[in-house]
Amino acid sequence: MKISDILVSANNGNYSADFRKGLSIVLPAECEFEQDGITIRSERPDSHGLTYAGLNQEDDDLPVDETGTVTATPHWIVQTYAENYWQRVAARLPSPLNWIFFVQAVNEGEGSCVRLLQLALNDLEGAHLVIDGKIGDQTLSAAWASANKQALALSFLSQCAARYKFLATTSEVVHDDLHGLLNRVANLKAELVS
Repeated sequence: MKISDILVSANNGNYSADFRKGLSIVLPAECEFEQDGITIRSERPDSHGLTYAGLNQEDDDLPVDETGTVTATPHWIVQTYAENYWQRVAARLPSPLNWIFFVQAVNEGEGSCVRLLQLALNDLEGAHLVIDGKIGDQTLSAAWASANKQALALSFLSQCAARYKFLATTSEVVHDDLHGLLNRVANLKAELVS
């Protein structure tokens, strides 16, 4: 299977353009490839089991047969990203924040991203939100009321970068991958302003 197979499945489904945009950014960052550089391969099992196209056995119920072969289809991958990482929060946010949030939530988790969004809304808009990591009416209303959605998305990404830098002081894993994590944020900022 190739990323293009997954994106064709997303294009053929009833998915928003913003979800498809986010998915087109997520997949190259999350996939491991065979030596040909385009065929997706399974990642070595870890505490979450096998991972394929960024989805794993424990968190996403990645389908694997009795021989240990991943049996996920492009449709299953698209549907799982939509259900697990798009519909609960990102789909409820204004564009372009929605696809930016989605990409980061795949990497950081929705709760962390909601906290970072709440910080961004407090800093940029003076929203006075409780930083609880829960997407509620106040957080959603503040996001939709923001006069400049692009500035809000950039502020959210700045919060993500700040969090990575802080985590690098306490986590060797994050410290070792800090350059890659910050590049990911910088690439999202560049995509946002292009």
